[in-house]
Amino acid sequence: MRKSLSALLIFINLLLLIALLMSYLASYTSPSISVVIAISGMAYPYLLVSFSILTIILFLLKKHKYFIVNIVIILLGWNNLTSWVQFNINSAQEPEFRIMSYNVKLFDLYNWKNNQKSKSSILKYISLQKPDIISFQEFYYDNRTFLIDSVSKTLDMPYYYVTDSRFLQGFEHFGQAIFSKYPIVEKKLIQFPNSTNMSLYCDIKISNDKIIRVFSNHLESYRFNSSDYELMEEITDNKTDVKKVTGLVERLELALVKRSYQASKVASLVYASPYPVIVTGDFNDTPSSYAYHLISKDLSDAFVESGTGFSHTYKGSFPSFRIDFILYSEPLESLNYKRLKFDASDHFPIYSDFIFKK
Repeated sequence: MRKSLSALLIFINLLLLIALLMSYLASYTSPSISVVIAISGMAYPYLLVSFSILTIILFLLKKHKYFIVNIVIILLGWNNLTSWVQFNINSAQEPEFRIMSYNVKLFDLYNWKNNQKSKSSILKYISLQKPDIISFQEFYYDNRTFLIDSVSKTLDMPYYYVTDSRFLQGFEHFGQAIFSKYPIVEKKLIQFPNSTNMSLYCDIKISNDKIIRVFSNHLESYRFNSSDYELMEEITDNKTDVKKVTGLVERLELALVKRSYQASKVASLVYASPYPVIVTGDFNDTPSSYAYHLISKDLSDAFVESGTGFSHTYKGSFPSFRIDFILYSEPLESLNYKRLKFDASDHFPIYSDFIFKK
């Protein structure tokens, strides 16, 4: 009996080991080549926790050979691990400016929070955080009751660039925006084929001799509907037929592949920037993803450099964890990164304080 249990544990350990190694490959493998590897990257935290628990069990069972191999495998994914959890100490140094990124889910336009004052409460909360620049994803305004100028005035940010991906009923605008207390000297919309998602950038003049290029990104969404989320719950509870999952996997694959091309386009513009860059936004993907790897190449991650904890930014059921980012290039330095637990959207706002290194 004991030998059978031991053999079963070793077999499960082998399966988890292979799955964990596949998750490491997700950062370097395009979803167009293997969607299985891409999905394993999304599952990295679950795989790591399961594998770690089994590693402890093997140690207690005195399977020291397997324990050592497991530890080596875990350490091979050190970069993955540090992109998910950090233990930095807050800096007391005075920042030069603060930048925030926030997917506001249309300022609760459809009242999913059952709060008729969501717009004003969101803007008031943002103002209390005192950002100098903010990038909005899923931004909304209209020409009747929620004007851009009123947003600008409330935030005390006279400079802004707002783009539309949809325009309805002659007065409703849906898209993205960057607002700034500093002058915007150049701006550009980055459109993606066959998608309502988009990116944009603004060149912002921090001082007479300091200009930065700030990107705001909203990469391809999964576009799940209520039946998809119900199916996910059924899968979790082992109550569904595998055949029902086909459509869900196809939508997953389509979004993953689209994001890889979108990320490649953004990465090329980041690389070509004549100024230091800050890349913000909702990537709809995790730090273990191919899209994140493409854009973050040669950039630093504000959470990794100055954050603490796990910092998951999405509150929905899928994809969970950290999918909103603030990345940056030299000579910028992140002093403090914060994920704010403000319950007004399906995303949490994030911000980082910056200085220019001498």
